[in-house]
Amino acid sequence: MTTDYRTELANCPPQDAVAVSGTIYRGVANLPIVEKHFKSHNELGLRHCDESVCVKWGLSVWRSLEAVNNAQQLHDYMRRWYITAGELDAAEGVIVPTGNVGNPGHHTLWLEDGVSCASRFEVVQEPTATR
Repeated sequence: MTTDYRTELANCPPQDAVAVSGTIYRGVANLPIVEKHFKSHNELGLRHCDESVCVKWGLSVWRSLEAVNNAQQLHDYMRRWYITAGELDAAEGVIVPTGNVGNPGHHTLWLEDGVSCASRFEVVQEPTATR
């Protein structure tokens, strides 16, 4: 990571983000569940990411399995994911709704530094499409 987004990007995470608390759903492409699954696109160094875009420093998550299932109807690639769920506490990150008309249940989550998630998340839904 070359940018410290918390100090270098204005309003990142955004001011309307609230402390996360409760169950979070996250899609993962493969098993086992590892910490890499809880790194943002920018933290992973993906080439298509812009370090100046705040949401690229966050994680795509959902707050309900119904919201995940809706997103899977919109995005074929999500049907090949394992859907995981885990509990997070208010001190572990902030979250903001970033959905749209078709995918209203989408949220972006920014974890606090040092938060470990892999051991606390488990598969709650197998892929519904073949790989």
